[in-house]
Amino acid sequence: MNPSKNYWTKEDEYELENIFNKKKLKLKVMNPNDDLYQTIADLYDYEMNYISECDFILVDLSERRGMGVGYELQYAYSKNIPIYAVLPNIGYYKNSETGYIHPFARKTVTDSFETKEKLFYYLNEKKF
Repeated sequence: MNPSKNYWTKEDEYELENIFNKKKLKLKVMNPNDDLYQTIADLYDYEMNYISECDFILVDLSERRGMGVGYELQYAYSKNIPIYAVLPNIGYYKNSETGYIHPFARKTVTDSFETKEKLFYYLNEKKF
């Protein structure tokens, strides 16, 4: 897959690894930029199994996503897995000027942060 600004960068993954290592927590990033799947048919089963094993989910909703991300969020929500999202105040999923929050983000996201940096700070300070 081609790298895109819409996904976690290697720098983001490095930052997350540092945070999780300090807390002695395991981190595994499911990133569409990585070549994890033998075939596209493997994608669904891999991701659902992967999500089922998570203690919580981090998602970047800075820009509009495809239906797969929406389904992944709903699946995690149905399993009572907390979801922490990067959700800018002005974007496709949220507009703080009008009070709009996309219904699926409103329902499934446990806590949201305007930037990745704010999410990383929260994770660094959070007691797990």
